[in-house]
Amino acid sequence: MLFVSHPTHSPNISYTQFYLSLVTQVYLHFVILFSALSKLRIPNLYPSSQVEIVQSNVVFDISSLMLYGTQAIPVRLKILLDRLFSVLKQEEVIQILHALDWTLQDYIRGYVLQVFREAFLA
Repeated sequence: MLFVSHPTHSPNISYTQFYLSLVTQVYLHFVILFSALSKLRIPNLYPSSQVEIVQSNVVFDISSLMLYGTQAIPVRLKILLDRLFSVLKQEEVIQILHALDWTLQDYIRGYVLQVFREAFLA
């Protein structure tokens, strides 16, 4: 039997309640992601050379699920976002990234570059 320490260390919440709330949170995250992805049209089985027009608000919804509050993006998710961003104007892409606290350079790099400044006491 596997024993997992209770993360909240609160006697008021049982293990079952904790894991149920965790599963519920994960489920809700996937529901939000799939609802955003459902706004995109499913492509044909045989890819065509035509580019599908995507609205920037739909791209924002999808990219916010991938980028908001994160410092790095996995390569496969970046490839998906690259395809979505490729049909938008560069100004729209920069506006979306800025709203999610990413710069274009950070996005191209795949992670947010953190610059630490040393404070000197006078």
